[in-house]
Amino acid sequence: MPKNPEQGNPVPNDGQYAQHTDWPDVEKDHAAVITYLDTYVGQVIQKLKDVGVEKDTIVFFASDNGAHKEGGHKTQFFNSTGGLSGQKRSYYEGGIRSPTMVQWPGTIKANTKSDFAWSFWDAMPTFAELAGVEPVPGIDGISIVPTLMGQSQSPHEYLYFTWKGSHPGYGVRVDNWKGIVKECNNTKDEKPSESDVMLLYNLNDDPFELNDISSAHQVIVNRLKKLVISKNLTCKCYQC
Repeated sequence: MPKNPEQGNPVPNDGQYAQHTDWPDVEKDHAAVITYLDTYVGQVIQKLKDVGVEKDTIVFFASDNGAHKEGGHKTQFFNSTGGLSGQKRSYYEGGIRSPTMVQWPGTIKANTKSDFAWSFWDAMPTFAELAGVEPVPGIDGISIVPTLMGQSQSPHEYLYFTWKGSHPGYGVRVDNWKGIVKECNNTKDEKPSESDVMLLYNLNDDPFELNDISSAHQVIVNRLKKLVISKNLTCKCYQC
């Protein structure tokens, strides 16, 4: 089978975006893929209505990462990160933070929003609670059912992210504090250490992670380092 010559997301055609002759092909492809996705998700939701199971079905729609630069796509072209720093495969919010939509008519209140921070390792505990069964032991995640039902719940003790590289590092979030170590100093064991150079951001005041405030908050920096060290975490990429 011949290699697809397209730079970006291969689509049958670019539809209404083909008229934008001043757009690069990769950006027309990108826009068309999103429109195709919207259309097919709509068809799934409509099918649930048609067969009468919409109120008995919970639907999750989520992305596994932030905006990407695959195939020459520019995150700035459509402001894909909304101003957040970084992109897919970075430790910054632009690569990590992405929206999730959940629908369950009659059970989850429509048109509500939550800023509760969760991740995909919370999926199994959440689905297990919804199904009335116990999750597999040893899962780091927590159930977010209380949040889905409009109730308050305690946040994660921490959220931790890694990615591959010649010198892997990590990102860690505790409440509004976000620490980023671009390269772990311990290259032998590839584990966090107190000698790591950590950048620090307050996501409440600086959601775009523009101002490193580590020098003014060394107590917080040391607290984040000691936390990840105590958890025996690795700088290695987990899923790579």
